Amino acid sequence: MGIDESVITKAIVKAATDKLYKLADVDVIVVGAGPAGLTAATYLAKNRLNTLLVESIGKSLRTCSTFNMNISRITTYNY
Repeated sequence: MGIDESVITKAIVKAATDKLYKLADVDVIVVGAGPAGLTAATYLAKNRLNTLLVESIGKSLRTCSTFNMNISRITTYNY
């Protein structure tokens, strides 16, 4: 009786896919949280569009103080 690694791998992939599928239910996807991406996401959200901001972990999203605006229509996803 051992651990079936394929079952665990499938569960991990399914969980990640489900999360991405839920995140994709938006009006606009902005890729990159640099100055242009943050500006675009902010203006889109202020115009009542549900916006997904995608950024790789450790990039400007964590360090840019502009993102401290409390805009509930922006969802972030770090990859």
